[in-house]
Amino acid sequence: MVMKMDDSFRMMLAVKLCSADMSCGYISVDPVLGNRNEQITQRLKWYSEKLLVLTDIQIADPDIKNVFIEQAVSLTCADIICDVIAIAPVLYDRNEKIFEKLKMYMSLLLASFPLACADDQEECIADMEKVEVREKATPKTSRSGGKRRKRR
Repeated sequence: MVMKMDDSFRMMLAVKLCSADMSCGYISVDPVLGNRNEQITQRLKWYSEKLLVLTDIQIADPDIKNVFIEQAVSLTCADIICDVIAIAPVLYDRNEKIFEKLKMYMSLLLASFPLACADDQEECIADMEKVEVREKATPKTSRSGGKRRKRR
């Protein structure tokens, strides 16, 4: 049985990811193009959609699943804030990189704590592959962002 995360939990995680975008300067305090509130709304919607995709992973206990997703979000936020995921990358799509990091951290956590998997580790890995296939079928949304921050 696949349980979807509830809306309030998904909103909390989307806000956490959007906050990382704000902290790193991707969502500018005073954007040159566009409206800051519109940019925040776009990011919240995008993150909410992507977080729904992660719920396909089979973990026996839904509370444990939510902990794994929340921890993957925390690790991804750290990557956003410390500029592992660049504000305006040239060689990759930022949105794709963020979702890739979320999936990578979910896999890393599942591998580090295999007792949380539904039946066995292979099933969890197969579920992560389904997430990748489902994500590729999801239409891409437009990019938004703030000014590029100077590196020190």
